[in-house]
Amino acid sequence: MKWKFSTILLLISFSAFAQVNLETTLNNAMYYTNLEDVGDVYYGVDYTTSACQIYKADYTLWKTISIVPPTNTTLYDVAYVTTKLFNSDSQVELLAVFSEYVVTSDTSGYLIYSTKIINEAGVPFLTLEGAGYSTVYNLSNGQSKLLCFVYDFSVSPYTVTTKIYGIPGNVSSIPEQAGIFLGNAFPNPASTQVNIPVSPEFQNSSSKLTLLDVSGRMITQTSIPPFQPMYLMQTQLLKGGTYFYYLESGIRKSEVKKLVIR
Repeated sequence: MKWKFSTILLLISFSAFAQVNLETTLNNAMYYTNLEDVGDVYYGVDYTTSACQIYKADYTLWKTISIVPPTNTTLYDVAYVTTKLFNSDSQVELLAVFSEYVVTSDTSGYLIYSTKIINEAGVPFLTLEGAGYSTVYNLSNGQSKLLCFVYDFSVSPYTVTTKIYGIPGNVSSIPEQAGIFLGNAFPNPASTQVNIPVSPEFQNSSSKLTLLDVSGRMITQTSIPPFQPMYLMQTQLLKGGTYFYYLESGIRKSEVKKLVIR
């Protein structure tokens, strides 16, 4: 019994030295994936320069992939940073989503999406107009499919169709991201009002928009009805400073984005 008690004390004394250790700090929101023939990497997207930066496991910058948005669009999302998922060569490929905000006479406006799969040289080998959300499934027969949702928000209620593609790879080594992608608010910094894109995953049902201050205190929480690709938030009553926002619906929650009020 004494021996067991001493062992427990020894284990506690060793575990007391283990603690969270900051290893590095990287710009932008970073995600992890495993690239075939390469290994573990971290990647993040600079939406200001439209570039995807990939870091090796030792945090050294390995590749920078320039993403050229089509005319009048902005980079909206990047997913599936992979090798050999969409083709069999050794280059890195990624799926990029672009958006264009169209102003209408009633000031509500709507988004037009487009999706491209590009390689590390920035060359696209699939372009799909209207596609705003895509996902990869591994089927029970060993095949993999890319499903792309094509939206038309110019009509009410909006329409959606699904394009299904066969692809050579699979996603067994790709972990899910911590949160659903959320588009960048604009204008940002904002003064009297700001447009917040509603991710396609939230548009089929009601969702909640939560606004936090820099201390994490909730400032507002607003319900957003379904079939609304853009939410116009009034900001004239907010004090100048930095805020954070995210969307959630049921168990689904988006990533957190920053908003500056001036």
